[in-house]
Amino acid sequence: MITRASRGQSDEQSSESSTTENTEPPAKKEPTRIEGLPSDIAEDLVGTEWVLISLYGHPLPDDKNITLSIDNDGIGGSAGCNAYRGKATMEEGAFKARKILRTTKGCKGDVRQREEACLRALNSSASYQVQDGRLEMQDAPGETTLVHTMKG
Repeated sequence: MITRASRGQSDEQSSESSTTENTEPPAKKEPTRIEGLPSDIAEDLVGTEWVLISLYGHPLPDDKNITLSIDNDGIGGSAGCNAYRGKATMEEGAFKARKILRTTKGCKGDVRQREEACLRALNSSASYQVQDGRLEMQDAPGETTLVHTMKG
C-alpha cells in the first residue's frame, strides 16, 4: 500500500498555530495498486508445458521455440526471443490473461513480428480446449489463434 508521510503536524495543530488560511487544494489520493493477483488454473493443466506449433492458422518453423508453461501462479514461457510471465484464469474452457510482462531483449525481423503476434493472440484469447495432446486457444469470436502441443 502506498502511504504519504505527514508534514510533521496534524491538521489540528497547524490550524491552531497558524492564522493564515490554507489556499492549497487538498492532496489527491494515490490510486491503490493491486499486487499479486491470483490465478485460477484448472488442476489438470497445472504443471504442463506446451510448444506453439500454429499461430493464426500458420504453422511455425521447427527451429522456433515458443513455449507456454502453466502453473498455480499463472502462465509463462518463451515468446521466441523474450521470456514472458503473467496471471491467468483458465478453467472450464474459459481463458483470461492479465498482467503479462516480458523481458526486453532486442528482437529483430521475423522473430520480433512473430513474438508480437504470439503475445497479442495470448492476450486476446477468450477460450481454450485440450484434445488429442493439443492445447488450442480461441479469441472472442471463436477463431483458433494458437495451437500448442505437449512439450516433451
